[in-house]
Amino acid sequence: MVMTAPRTSGKSTVFQKVYPQLPCNPLASPAVRAIARQYPRGFLRQFPQGAVLGELQKWARITS
Repeated sequence: MVMTAPRTSGKSTVFQKVYPQLPCNPLASPAVRAIARQYPRGFLRQFPQGAVLGELQKWARITS
């Protein structure tokens, strides 16, 4: 699921409240971002139940 809205409008916060069981913003770490860039499918496979990924527009390769 993707939510679009203006910057700093609380999108990630809404997802965290609705889906508290999901990991939130795993792309915050530079090391994790590097792995996600290099192995996007493998990165996403580690979240079979989903995850809250903020600022995903910066990571278009992960979703393509």
